[in-house]
Amino acid sequence: MYDNINISASLIKQYLVYIRKKTFFSVLNNGFESIGFLFILIFPPFISFFILKNNIEAEESFILPLLFLLLYTPFSLVSMYHLFSPDRLKKIRGSHTSINRKISKEISKEFFWDIQKQHSKIIITKEYRSWYHWGRQFVIIFDQKDIYIKCITLGRYKMQSPINWYGNWKNEKRFKKLFLEILAEN
Repeated sequence: MYDNINISASLIKQYLVYIRKKTFFSVLNNGFESIGFLFILIFPPFISFFILKNNIEAEESFILPLLFLLLYTPFSLVSMYHLFSPDRLKKIRGSHTSINRKISKEISKEFFWDIQKQHSKIIITKEYRSWYHWGRQFVIIFDQKDIYIKCITLGRYKMQSPINWYGNWKNEKRFKKLFLEILAEN
């Protein structure tokens, strides 16, 4: 699903633009997964708010519901932002396109990412399913001396998971750091 990317439109808009073939079942699966994510992100703070309200009215201890509400609400808001925001590309200043491609392939091998798709403008790598996600894709787009990267964690029906935003950010940061180190050595 995330391998059909309109490269020129993505470079212009600075976020990933997909070419998607919508079928009834893909729309249905994406709808169910979106509802599931919203339920996970909205329901716990909603319930903890009502428990907190009832404990305050009954003059009982309200520390635990308050603590849960204060800890889960920021996580929920950040995750909802990532669910509804487009896939912003992170720009890295590189060198010549051939050098950028070579370094990107080296980093992919070092991180044990399998290269799924590659040509002159794009490399898409994949990290397979683990116990906390259904797989991760790393998109690398080349534009003259710059490269644009985006890490996408997949959900159950190949939809992007908003819950793994921190892991995506960490992988992008790790890639950028290693890319700049290797580029400085050359």
